Amino acid sequence: MNRSSPVTQGANPYTGTLTPLWMAATDVSIDNHRIQELAREWSEAPFPIPDWRQMVFPEDDSVFVDFIGIGNTINFAFTNFETYESYQVEYRGQIWRGAYAMWAALKRALDNGLPVFDASYLTRLDQTQFQIIFDGITDLPLARERIAMLRITGAVLADRFRGTFKTLFVAPHPSAFGRDGVVTQLVDHFESFRDIGNFEPSGTVAQFHKRAQLFAMMYEGRARTSKLLQSLSDADLIGPIADYSVPRALLASGVLKYSERLHDAIRSHVQIQPSTREELEIRAVAIRAQQLLLLEINRLRSAEHINYIQLDYKLWTLGRTVKEPHHLTPTTAY
Repeated sequence: MNRSSPVTQGANPYTGTLTPLWMAATDVSIDNHRIQELAREWSEAPFPIPDWRQMVFPEDDSVFVDFIGIGNTINFAFTNFETYESYQVEYRGQIWRGAYAMWAALKRALDNGLPVFDASYLTRLDQTQFQIIFDGITDLPLARERIAMLRITGAVLADRFRGTFKTLFVAPHPSAFGRDGVVTQLVDHFESFRDIGNFEPSGTVAQFHKRAQLFAMMYEGRARTSKLLQSLSDADLIGPIADYSVPRALLASGVLKYSERLHDAIRSHVQIQPSTREELEIRAVAIRAQQLLLLEINRLRSAEHINYIQLDYKLWTLGRTVKEPHHLTPTTAY
């Protein structure tokens, strides 16, 4: 993105629904002074857009689209809610953990000739087949929920999209948003990709749609180094997104502040249930913090402006290195 075309906050159709949450937040706040400091520290830092060509991803770009579609269907909750251990898989002589372990398991299944992209196979997926695919050093949490989501996704792919996620990108100029946008189609047609929360004080339906937007982010990262895939016309409007790792990175960086009560609960591994005020605040305020941080970085940056894809990857990577626990929410959203 050129400096003459700065990223604007709240540019995608979902972030506006989160305004009542961060405006009314009581347990999560933003340190604006720290945002200015961190923006100065990062203003000239490299912000790569990952191309997702590590060994746990297929090199073939035509295969990659279905690979990240199936993977992002179940790209959530990799920490065991009882033992607090991260899901781990050994693949090609390396130990992978968290989301990378899930990608490694899918890549191993692909290597072994399992029909993990076959919509009819997914609709009939059972516990035994699931265990074969995702067998790891530790167990993958929420297995029942993941099986159900993969079955639903298989059925939708077969009924509406000719059995492949590639159908989402057939428009002459593919986009993330708008009627034919990939994120829009995922949210509209795939129950497994919808990510909302009800904020009772205002009656607001908060729309996060983290995994649908992550799908688009990952696609865009690969497309920028591909001769086959087209970049999304509105890629700079995707995000911000919030999961476990991004709020943890923002907290560790001093950008987010938690109340003593909430912080003590997280440190003690107390589960924070989905769609509770505390959980919604963590995600919504983390998204607001990213908006402010991106604007400040780009205001100070002499190099090319960055977008949320780049900022998300930096924060997500940082969050994976933080030793303090992230909030524990048993959810299929992220």
